Amino acid sequence: MSQVTYNKESEKIEKKKVEFYNGTGAEVTLRTGYAFCYDHDYGTASDAEVGRAWRVEQPATANLAYFAGVLAPGYDGETVADGSTKVVEIHVPNTRGQVIKVWTDQNCTINSTVLAPSDGSFALGAASDGYDVAKVTQTVNRSGTNGTVLARLFGQVWRQTSIESELTAAESELDLVSEAVVSNDSEILLLESECASNDSEILLLESEMSQAESRLLVVESEAASNDSEILLLESEESQAESATVANSGAISAAESELDLVSEATSQALSEVATKQSGATFDASYGVLLFEV
Repeated sequence: MSQVTYNKESEKIEKKKVEFYNGTGAEVTLRTGYAFCYDHDYGTASDAEVGRAWRVEQPATANLAYFAGVLAPGYDGETVADGSTKVVEIHVPNTRGQVIKVWTDQNCTINSTVLAPSDGSFALGAASDGYDVAKVTQTVNRSGTNGTVLARLFGQVWRQTSIESELTAAESELDLVSEAVVSNDSEILLLESECASNDSEILLLESEMSQAESRLLVVESEAASNDSEILLLESEESQAESATVANSGAISAAESELDLVSEATSQALSEVATKQSGATFDASYGVLLFEV
């Protein structure tokens, strides 16, 4: 079985030659791991100035977003006068990330502390939203005295802090949305309960209405029956009136016949009285009077 021996110094480190411009106002003593940012507005703005690709300077607020890399070994202790320039090599960030020594002023914890360039300092400082460039791979406290720490330099501005902030903000919004959804669900349940109650009331009202309609039909039926009875009574009354009229006519006829009989009787008695001597007929009483 073959053995493989790894060379601890075999890690390939990507470097780049740049021109460091010292505009700090004082002489600078270079240290391995110093952080540099590109002089992104070097020259005249309207000119296609290629120097913006290789001219570097001390990190400042205006250039924190243009991190170039850190000073490679071989220049430690060299000085650069104020206003002067010096060609140096820097370790540049790459896509895979490379583990190198960086200069820092932080208390570092392996695989935890995140570093970012700081305004007015060659030391990488605390994580800064949007400008993080390295994550330490060594535990060492440099907060008292600045020094180097092993760190993984990333290939682009590492926005983990920003992403985490955005994620936290998104989670907060999600929580608010969830709370709103829960609140809406509660309102929906309340409305559904009210609707169910209203449905029950509607059913009750419909039942009462149905009963009222049934009672109305009964009343209408009774009224129709009463109307029939009234019509019958009116018919009987009419018949009775007709009978009364007929009876009145019969009575009148009978009275007329009686008058005729009375006249005939009186006439007969009168004739008898005439024939019978000594007898008279009293028409007022309808009797014969005889002399004794």
